[in-house]
Amino acid sequence: LPEYIKFLNFKIKRTSSMKFLGVILDEHLTWDLQINEVCNKLKSMFHVFYSIRNFISKDNIKTIYYTLVYSRIKYGISVYGQAGITQINRIQVLQNKLLKVLAGKKFRYSTDKLHDEFGLLKVVDITNQEILSFVFNYFMDTLPPVFQSYFVTFGAENGINTRNTNNLIRKIRRKTHFGANSIKSKGADLWNSLDTEIKLSFTTKQFRVKYKLSLFPYEIVD
Repeated sequence: LPEYIKFLNFKIKRTSSMKFLGVILDEHLTWDLQINEVCNKLKSMFHVFYSIRNFISKDNIKTIYYTLVYSRIKYGISVYGQAGITQINRIQVLQNKLLKVLAGKKFRYSTDKLHDEFGLLKVVDITNQEILSFVFNYFMDTLPPVFQSYFVTFGAENGINTRNTNNLIRKIRRKTHFGANSIKSKGADLWNSLDTEIKLSFTTKQFRVKYKLSLFPYEIVD
């Protein structure tokens, strides 16, 4: 590739990465740099959590988690969540450790039990919730116009107008890992396997709550 391109009277230099709306894009879309940044932000929380963990209640723990941990993981995850599982697991490990520090749990305390106890989504579940929310908003026609024909339902493709066919997305086969993990492909898989009752939510908030309840059916969801 050339080191720069000319546009009008300007030279635009080639770069291996850039930050756009707070998300770092690298030239191969591996998301390594973005995940490094998320991990560094999470690591900076350890000394704070160790300092306060003896003075907070369970409700405080959830508030602090959502403010300082969840918000950093969630931002842009529908995009950088397309990274390989090894990279995503780096964030998952830090999420687990930070929760254990906040909750005053031992290092070997069960991660699954910890998430169940607080009703908190793991990183993969956060990714899936964001992607599914995008698909839900597509069907609610609340996305920008550029996404107007982003998905194609079986009903629209075959001219059949029924509830089931209009709620199922036609998936296009992808030959690459990147394509298979794209929002268009992964969103179709997740949406088609979702319970119809969740799909028929009236608002995005209700949809997100119902999805989380499907993972924690015995929890009162915040």
